[in-house]
Amino acid sequence: MVRRNESPIGFHFDGEPVEKDWSPQSTESVWWLPRATASDYLILANASKEPLLGSLVISDSAGHSASQAVTLGPAETKRMDLRAAAAVAHLAGTEGGVTVLVPTGGGNLITSHIVFDERTGMSATMKAFERDPAEKPKAHTMRAPMMALANPDPVLMFPTGTKLVRKFCCGIPPVHHCRLPSRCCGAVLARADRFSCRTWYWRREPRAC
Repeated sequence: MVRRNESPIGFHFDGEPVEKDWSPQSTESVWWLPRATASDYLILANASKEPLLGSLVISDSAGHSASQAVTLGPAETKRMDLRAAAAVAHLAGTEGGVTVLVPTGGGNLITSHIVFDERTGMSATMKAFERDPAEKPKAHTMRAPMMALANPDPVLMFPTGTKLVRKFCCGIPPVHHCRLPSRCCGAVLARADRFSCRTWYWRREPRAC
C-alpha cells in the first residue's frame, strides 16, 4: 500500500509472479484524465537481468493513435506520464487505450497504472490486462466474486439493516487495430431477488493502421 501522508490519495499494489517463459506479451489498459488537474502515470519495471525492448501505443476514442519506443535496462523502473504523451500525440478526449508491446521477454515486464488528482484528493489504480497478441478473438466469461452482496456480511460492520444496491459500470479500452469494421457485444448478468440481463452492441469503424 502506497499512501500520501495527510491525504486521501493511496494505491494498493498486489504482488505478482514473474512469468519469465511467457513471450511475447501485450499489456493493455485505459488512460483516464477526468479533470484538467488529474495525473495519469504508467509504471513499467523490468524484473530480469537483461534489457527489455518494446513499444507504447496510446489511442483515443476517435481511433487516432501514437507509438513510442520503450527501453528498460536490467532491473530498471520507468514512470511514464500519459497526460504528456497524449498531448504530444494530439489525442482528443479524456480517455483512451494503452498498449505496451514487448516482443521478447515480455513475461519479465511488471506494469502498474495509477490516476490521481491532488486538488480533489481522488486516486485510482487502473487495471492492466496481460494478453498474448497472437490470441484470436473469442467469447470470454468473466465473473465478479468480489461484488458486494445485497445483504453485507456482518464482519463489514455496516449499520444494522444496511442494503446494498448493485450498479454496473463497464469500461472497454477504445482500441481498434484493423481496417475492417468490427461489431462487439457484451452482457451483464446479476442474480439477487430476481434475475436480470442486459446486452449491448457497438460498432467501430475502420481506420488506417
